[in-house]
Amino acid sequence: VIYATHFSVDDNTTLKWGTFLQMGDTMLEWAKNHPEFNWVFKPHPCLRGYLRNKNLWSEDRVQKYWDDWAKIGQVYESGDYLDMFMESKAMITDCGSFKTEYFMTQKPQIFPKSEHGMPYSTGVEKINETCYIVKTPQELTDTLNEVLVKGNDYKKEERKKVYQDCGYENNYAAKNILDDIKRTLGIN
Repeated sequence: VIYATHFSVDDNTTLKWGTFLQMGDTMLEWAKNHPEFNWVFKPHPCLRGYLRNKNLWSEDRVQKYWDDWAKIGQVYESGDYLDMFMESKAMITDCGSFKTEYFMTQKPQIFPKSEHGMPYSTGVEKINETCYIVKTPQELTDTLNEVLVKGNDYKKEERKKVYQDCGYENNYAAKNILDDIKRTLGIN
């Protein structure tokens, strides 16, 4: 299970998507209490520095948080994550681009939603509708219990329908690129 959180956690950013300050401790505690899952903490590459540079968390608190995740799972801060997505069971994220990429796996996503966040693009908003949206730490805990522990993925069919409606089924990037080149060059 992947926990991938955005860095835009306060009023110093335009996006304000990040829910780490509200949900991060709850997520870590829940993960500690559920060792039956393999955990990956995949923070936005800017989160660690942002917390320190904006004086939101002390260096010691940041280090302890990262260390606590390393004790129960894996802290993954490199860029190659597609295999990790494919091998995962679910993802908890407030990152727009990750939601789109992870959507292709057709696995459940839990979306901690900031009440002050900027709107996502139209495509991401369609995907958001297929996520389990949570706005409070209690909703996060309840949803983790329902979707992960009980295995009640009641949005599965909704994800499948949006996936089909968007034309992603049997749609391959390489073929699309070749078709576009052929169109541009006038080759049939």
